[in-house]
Amino acid sequence: MCSINDLLTSGCLAASAHATLWRELNSTDRSGLAAARLVSRSFRAFVDGEVTELRLRLELVLAGPPAALYDPSKHWLNRWPRCTKVTLHAEA
Repeated sequence: MCSINDLLTSGCLAASAHATLWRELNSTDRSGLAAARLVSRSFRAFVDGEVTELRLRLELVLAGPPAALYDPSKHWLNRWPRCTKVTLHAEA
């Protein structure tokens, strides 16, 4: 018997189940996706693998992004393989 974490990490989740899980998680407001990312590493990888748009707040970037952003060997955008748009929000 497999746990949901086993299914998410093994890639054995059927395409229809994968699509249904993503649709349900994404049907709530953004806090639902944020909460799902906190469940486990496999849920974080699942959510991050489906995200098509990143929204960054400038104050967080200026406060000191993770060292991975500065290390070209880390390939930090690989976490979001479907991302096609990055939006940077800045407030005066």
